[in-house]
Amino acid sequence: MAEINYKDYIKINKLIEIEIDMDKGKLEQKDVFASRVEDIRRDTIIVAAPYRKGTIVPVPVGEEVQIRIGKDGTYYLFHTRILERIAGHQPLLQLSAPFKVTKIQMRNWVRVETNLPMLYRIAGSESEFIEATAIDISGGGICMLSNDPIKQDCVLEIEITFPDKFVLKAQGNVARCFDEQKPIRIGVCFQDIRERDQERIVGYVFKKQREYIKKGVGKTPLR
Repeated sequence: MAEINYKDYIKINKLIEIEIDMDKGKLEQKDVFASRVEDIRRDTIIVAAPYRKGTIVPVPVGEEVQIRIGKDGTYYLFHTRILERIAGHQPLLQLSAPFKVTKIQMRNWVRVETNLPMLYRIAGSESEFIEATAIDISGGGICMLSNDPIKQDCVLEIEITFPDKFVLKAQGNVARCFDEQKPIRIGVCFQDIRERDQERIVGYVFKKQREYIKKGVGKTPLR
């Protein structure tokens, strides 16, 4: 991999995701938390401290963590360490400059519960769109409620309306369909989504997490 300057990727106010090995290698999957870059100094990066269930994630000073960032359709892990925990109205973490960069495949994303109106139909069809509700969302996909079962691996055209009137248009692959009762829960993984739209979803997730924190109910499950 060509040498990468982390300052070309990690910028002030950029919404990011942080990977933390909370189980010390016992599980293959790491925990992922939404965060934001608050400041960049000569050899350190200041980020918002991640939360879980309304409390700060207790990661000790010296622990290695990874900043996860996508650019131009490629995703990277910037390996760094926690140098200091900074208390205040907005708790922060001071991280070292990255000492390693690795290219990754995005599989797990931070998601939040939500209640967004949406429409869907089978991709490529001329049928009318069907109304549904997205009950959780992440940069990788959604879980939606519908009265109609859908076959697994079916590709859908999706339109989701956000509170700011932004309409996300994307395609997704049906990963799961829980049709034991109505409304039916359907898990959809985004298949064809523009990078800037994915970044808007991550921003929405970050904002919702901050709202949960204020209410004392953090949400950080994974897709």
